Amino acid sequence: MQRKAILIAVGGATCSGKTTLAKKLQRALPNHFIIHQDDFAPSWDKIPYHPDFPDVQDWDRADTAVDWPYFRREIECAKKEGKHLPELRSHDHLNKQVEVPIDDTVIEQWRTRFEELEEKERKKGVELVFVLIDGFLLYYDPECVKYYDALFFLRVPYATLKQRREERAQYVTQTGEVWQDPPHYFDNIVYPAYVDAHKHLFTNEDVEKGELAPDWYRRAMGSNAVPDGENDKVAEIFTPAEGSEGMEDMVAQGLERIYEVAVRQTST
Repeated sequence: MQRKAILIAVGGATCSGKTTLAKKLQRALPNHFIIHQDDFAPSWDKIPYHPDFPDVQDWDRADTAVDWPYFRREIECAKKEGKHLPELRSHDHLNKQVEVPIDDTVIEQWRTRFEELEEKERKKGVELVFVLIDGFLLYYDPECVKYYDALFFLRVPYATLKQRREERAQYVTQTGEVWQDPPHYFDNIVYPAYVDAHKHLFTNEDVEKGELAPDWYRRAMGSNAVPDGENDKVAEIFTPAEGSEGMEDMVAQGLERIYEVAVRQTST
């Protein structure tokens, strides 16, 4: 049986709802697993101190906040083999889990459709695997971006992000240690790093209100060559309303997009 993996990137700023959305989407996908980018943070001793705030370690600077060689290997393994790296151990369950209840009707309807698609492919000797990836730096590294099939970006206002981060403020690291945000960490480090890592993707470098730049994919790929037609990849920007209604809308739109991508992928 040949495996065919569909990679679904769910990106956005810290506390934008990425993990919550990914976990809702997975419930409609019959054969799936999740990759949490937070599982690829470097060890505590490898996190640099911020140049403007020398007493504070910077867990958000794009080039050092993720063990990029490790993360690239995981993404490549997921795409080419349809599975995790054997050594990967997630610590997502140790962090605070946010539950946003939604009506399960849409999930049940889409699950039926995905199961029918999966069965159709299985009869052709193909095992479909849906890989959800959530993270705050999914669109930073070209070597990862090139493997994504469906690309989602959650855009949440600054004030909401700040409130959520300050309500949370505590994270369990990969090694089991607990990180507590120091005072003003969101304003001084988190948000500026988020803007810096994503501004090139938007018109006027406006991460809050700008449209995706027409050549956003080429910008994401940097100096890497972009094959003909690849700039036609479609990304979906979600600006969710608060609460269950906003999550339900994202789930419905997200599943529709994933299904479209899966059908296109299986028809080639």
